[in-house]
Amino acid sequence: MPIHPEISVIMPAHNAAETIGESLQSIRDQQYDPLELIVVDDGSSDGTSDVVRRAFPEARVFRQENAGPAIARNKGLREAKGELIAFLDADDLWPAEKLALQLPFLASGSGFDFAVGHMKEFCKSADGDRIFSEPRFLFVLGCGLYRREVFERLGTFDESMPGGFSEDTDWFMRAWEAECSIRFQPQVTIHYRRHEGGMTHGLDASNNGFLLAVRNSLRRRRQSGGRVRPMPRLYDEAGEDA
Repeated sequence: MPIHPEISVIMPAHNAAETIGESLQSIRDQQYDPLELIVVDDGSSDGTSDVVRRAFPEARVFRQENAGPAIARNKGLREAKGELIAFLDADDLWPAEKLALQLPFLASGSGFDFAVGHMKEFCKSADGDRIFSEPRFLFVLGCGLYRREVFERLGTFDESMPGGFSEDTDWFMRAWEAECSIRFQPQVTIHYRRHEGGMTHGLDASNNGFLLAVRNSLRRRRQSGGRVRPMPRLYDEAGEDA
């Protein structure tokens, strides 16, 4: 029996050969074992799977016709063996302490269904240096660590979302409506890359599925009698737990 729970990391990837190496290294930098990496190559034509096999030969790689991130993530969930689930897109990065910061809140008996931290956006300068934004909270799957059972209770990602986008926002709203126990953290747990090759680059809220996710949430709340779970005050101005 392993001392630590196994974590399954699910990474959808589409034509990510230029960035996925950095993403894989940020998983290595966690120095965590046992860890299972599942890469779902969503119809890449640039050798993405070959990069994965060279850089992370123990990864389980699945190839499929291009179908969008929701279907790719659901494929990863079906294949995952771990007690805990994490996500990382093939162009984003985890800070080196990401898993260490979140694992205590997913320990047996903690009562939390998942933990989510803050994000920093980054881009590359002309010299190749990373330029980071200030931390802020915006839910993206990579900022969290999740119990496998929460997906069994809530279901997986909605594959009907336009283009497969905003499936993460939709899932988070469903989790909030179901009153899942969520540990919000002030620490940064995802570095989110902004670049022209990103899946949502150039899309506004009306065509990346975000507004649909909001409307769907409002519809469900009305159908349930209109009860709205108030959003918490997450942190005080000093950045400490409120």
